[in-house]
Amino acid sequence: MRKSIIIVLLAAIIVCTLTACGQPVAKGTTMTSASPNGADIIEISPQDYYDLFNGKTLGVLYQIQPEEALQKGIEANFKYKHGMDCSIKVVYFDSLTDGLLMLRSDKIQALMVMRFTGRYLAQRNNDLIIYGSEETSYSTHMIFKSDDQGQTEKPAQFEGVNAAIKNMKEDGTLDKLSKQWITDFPASEEPSGAAMPVISGGETLRVGISGDEPPLDYIAADGTPGGFNVAVLSEIGRRANLNIELVTVNSGARFAALQSGKIDSFFWYANTHELTDTTTAAATTSVQSAGANYIVQSDSYLYTRGAVLSLKK
Repeated sequence: MRKSIIIVLLAAIIVCTLTACGQPVAKGTTMTSASPNGADIIEISPQDYYDLFNGKTLGVLYQIQPEEALQKGIEANFKYKHGMDCSIKVVYFDSLTDGLLMLRSDKIQALMVMRFTGRYLAQRNNDLIIYGSEETSYSTHMIFKSDDQGQTEKPAQFEGVNAAIKNMKEDGTLDKLSKQWITDFPASEEPSGAAMPVISGGETLRVGISGDEPPLDYIAADGTPGGFNVAVLSEIGRRANLNIELVTVNSGARFAALQSGKIDSFFWYANTHELTDTTTAAATTSVQSAGANYIVQSDSYLYTRGAVLSLKK
């Protein structure tokens, strides 16, 4: 029997990301390599991180725990892991656009992003520089609302999505899509959309898209969703006999949209410190959200390292 893992605070996910405490890649998860298209990543040590960002303000995409709790967690973990007393302020932003505006107006001094997102942005913005650490890692999942506080019952479409993800790992589809949309994606282009299959008599799965993690989660200027996640969803729809409806949702409103029923699922990026085998632990992980409501995350379908995005001096 699979054992559910209850994570009371989402702060643990971000704390480990910021302080470089990720673990080796989860078994069976697609690993993205750095894109060959410009914007070199500068690897930094904990001491480098301290020298660059001690006393500074860091921007983080919206999480459900208070900013102060995350801030204290980062400082405590940095002290525990590296023996350094650091002072860091955390400020949330509701969208990637807001985060970049805050960075350029010096309201924050760094932006915490996944490595391929940092690379994507640095390729297209000459004023940005990207720092990374090989110790930091993320796995990518789809989040669903649990039917009974995450204990045993999963949403009706959960198993179908997991089965599709498993099949895509086994037949190489995920590796092919990550190469097309991430590793080899040209810096001169923007992600395009993908046609969703129409399944006669199939159920509809409404998936929230924010556009805040390009080239995975991307929304074009005309409002069209595109990128890796959309390509993955197209395959999931076909394999799980689901009609996928893409719903644009602000990152800061994802949990509220899920709980209210506006969407049935959204994308989530978790630090792999809780995962050892994505065919077991990742499939049953539950996260307690605000208001004592629970959500469950699917098997992971992509793995990447984390990064820190800052302005060039």
